[in-house]
Amino acid sequence: MTSDSHYVEKREYRAFVDSHHLRKHSDHTKDLIADYSRRHFHTEQSMLGAWNEQMGVGHGQEYLDETQALADRCDALLQQPIAIEMPDLPWIKDPLKELTRMVAVGMQRTGKSSEEYKQRARYELRLIRDKGYLSYFHIVADFFLWCKDQGIDAQARGSSVASFVLYCLGGHDIDPLKYNLPFDRFLSDARTDWPDIDIDMADNTDRVNRAKAVAYMSEKYAGNVSQITTFGRWQTRNLITALCKVYGVSPLDIPALKYGILLYSQEYETMSYQDLVTRSPDIASAEVRYPGLIKSFCALVGGISFIGTHAAGIALSKGDIRKRIAIRKAHGTFQTSVAKEQVAYLGMTKLDLLSVRNLLIIQQALQHAGVSWSEDFYED
Repeated sequence: MTSDSHYVEKREYRAFVDSHHLRKHSDHTKDLIADYSRRHFHTEQSMLGAWNEQMGVGHGQEYLDETQALADRCDALLQQPIAIEMPDLPWIKDPLKELTRMVAVGMQRTGKSSEEYKQRARYELRLIRDKGYLSYFHIVADFFLWCKDQGIDAQARGSSVASFVLYCLGGHDIDPLKYNLPFDRFLSDARTDWPDIDIDMADNTDRVNRAKAVAYMSEKYAGNVSQITTFGRWQTRNLITALCKVYGVSPLDIPALKYGILLYSQEYETMSYQDLVTRSPDIASAEVRYPGLIKSFCALVGGISFIGTHAAGIALSKGDIRKRIAIRKAHGTFQTSVAKEQVAYLGMTKLDLLSVRNLLIIQQALQHAGVSWSEDFYED
């Protein structure tokens, strides 16, 4: 048996109600916080540890003892961080041999087959093999091939453009040897972090192409792919603006209140309620006229304001991703329960597929002008 817990301490009740109302206020209602509080079904007892207050000390002790005994039997040692593993590719019997073949085809297609280019290809392939990145490059190469079949212009960007192997796989149009791009910025023996191949896709404002790409990846690597969640946080300026709205603060009082809090936030790293009301007469006056506003501000600043979908990132896992990480469903797709920073920490790799409308505009302009997109285009 459990009590209905939504926060840790009773003093957090006010901030809990206000955070709910801020979300509702932004969604569909313009009610003030006083109206919302009267209708809210939660009470000050909806907190962790409220059992004794609700039922009396000692009541139901056998349930608490059983819960503690169950917790004591749980013993798990988690490796931190977890080694990154890629999805299995059973249709590729020899990943190194197949990737070497694909690079050789790319060298022939681009006419880059001199001894200098062969040495560079051998060097990169050796490094990719030794680092254990063969499956990752196969997945990226397959994605670029799918984009080409779909007529979607997709280009790698950033340090990955320095890779000649990626150039041969059709990942970008820039010859890294010709332009002397530093490959070590992307991959080297000394680097221990996973290579990051960010991909820009020509797309419209509805992000149709990206939706197709996510659907393709989800189908191709069934159960191994998830979109990544992003967490927005309350910053000082937008939080005080939102609280002023729901507390019905007079427009005449808002400038002085904002100024006092922003001045304080620039001077100190932490925001103490007591410091705020004692150091600024304007803030103290606002707390008297609008009870609870400053306390809610101190409790909510820096906290999560919304949960959304990362604009580009998708997570790739070895095996069923739901067995590796908690997954939530949003907008008809699976999403991770953690932000992108924790994805690699939990043994998954991230692939950025970013919709770029400007690429679509450039692609359409070139088509209208009858100009083909090639390496020579950058020099003309």
